[in-house]
Amino acid sequence: MILLGCIVAVVSSAIQSLGITFQRKSHIDIGAPHYRNQTLWFMGFAMFIVANVLGSLIQISTLPLIILSPLQSIGLIFNSVFSCMLLNESFTPKLGWGTAVIAVGATIIAYNGQTPEHHDSLKIVVDKLLRPAFFSWFIVTIAVVIILFAFNYWLIRSRVVRGFIFGIISGILTAHTFLFAKSIVDSVISSLKSALGNPVCYILLLLMLTIIGFQLTAFNLGLKQLSTSILYPFCFFVFNLVNLINDVVFNSVPMSSSLVWVIIGLVAVLIGVLLISWDSVDEEEARAREREPLVRKRVLSYEQSQLMNSYIHD
Repeated sequence: MILLGCIVAVVSSAIQSLGITFQRKSHIDIGAPHYRNQTLWFMGFAMFIVANVLGSLIQISTLPLIILSPLQSIGLIFNSVFSCMLLNESFTPKLGWGTAVIAVGATIIAYNGQTPEHHDSLKIVVDKLLRPAFFSWFIVTIAVVIILFAFNYWLIRSRVVRGFIFGIISGILTAHTFLFAKSIVDSVISSLKSALGNPVCYILLLLMLTIIGFQLTAFNLGLKQLSTSILYPFCFFVFNLVNLINDVVFNSVPMSSSLVWVIIGLVAVLIGVLLISWDSVDEEEARAREREPLVRKRVLSYEQSQLMNSYIHD
């Protein structure tokens, strides 16, 4: 079963990264016809959703968390490769080193930051969710997500800053999705009949699907602002940070020396993100300046065609 989970993790990571790259390409390919970009976006979105849902379900049910977490970093490697192949992004030494450092940091986090495998009943899961410490933490993170959405909508004008804010939102919601999915699967494994017959299980499932919807929206909005080589590793960093706090608060993990190693792993992931972003942000700004004339040309051509049509009809 572990071998099956590992194979599914690698394949689903590759498909997800390819789907994300297709979505990003549909956003930046200004010169292509609109219908082709729309088709490309829907194809990428479908690939991402199918691989994410089916892959995550199989991985969560077959793999212990100590193996599951480092496998997720494989998506960073596929993301770098597809970005260079399909988006014509240059593979710089910083991109290579950054990807490697992120993978090492993710492995350190996985090895030191995960609790022993156990399957809680639905009642225990609900008790943990409603525990004051976790419930307060969850409400605070949701409030932060709402505030950041408002900032991006009304106050922030910088494209890069907006992209990073959407990355923070996506990373937070991804961590919560992971927690709810694991809790639901654990409760079903613990007692299939009582879990499926309890309406609380379906309430948790609905809440998880709602979070997934907002997470996908935030990530796709971020793809409009930033390259996948920046957004994907940054979301991965935020996900690991929030996932660590979720694990500590939800499972009441005691403070120990292993948490020091987890912090070292998070610092390594952050360094890797900075290495990747160092050159990529400047490249993104240059590409944005190159695309602006094309956008203005498209708008002008549309206005000219509408004006000509009005003269013809007159």
